[in-house]
Amino acid sequence: MKGSGKGDKVLEADVKALVDPAALPDVQVATITGMRKAIGQRMLKSSQTTAPFTLTTEADATQTVKLRQELVSEWRKESVRPTALAFLIKASAKALRDHPLLNARWVGKTLHLIKDINIGYAVAIPNGLMVPVVRQADRKSLFEITHEIVDMAKK
Repeated sequence: MKGSGKGDKVLEADVKALVDPAALPDVQVATITGMRKAIGQRMLKSSQTTAPFTLTTEADATQTVKLRQELVSEWRKESVRPTALAFLIKASAKALRDHPLLNARWVGKTLHLIKDINIGYAVAIPNGLMVPVVRQADRKSLFEITHEIVDMAKK
């Protein structure tokens, strides 16, 4: 623990702050409710039950861009435009289906593989953040995913 006293000396206030952050004079404690509380609780639960990791890679999306252009014309009569997000959700769902150990959560000392592949994506809204979820994304066509994204955006 690094103290706030001279030479990083640990002071009584530092110890109290570990137990009660409001004990520090420059800390304001805010009560959260509603959507922000739900977001916080879900993010905390997620961080406690899944192993965080980051995978960075590059992919040639030339064929995806061509397919999207073709689908714009094909889907015009349905008043739906294929989005990059829909392609990303579909590709992520396929990757999770191909690598089921990545779609798992810790429960106690065991790893539970999740059968359903549900993909959430973050959406900024005026007073916070929402995470709509495309449920069973691996079982849906690109058109179904796109249509669902559009419907959720309207809501």
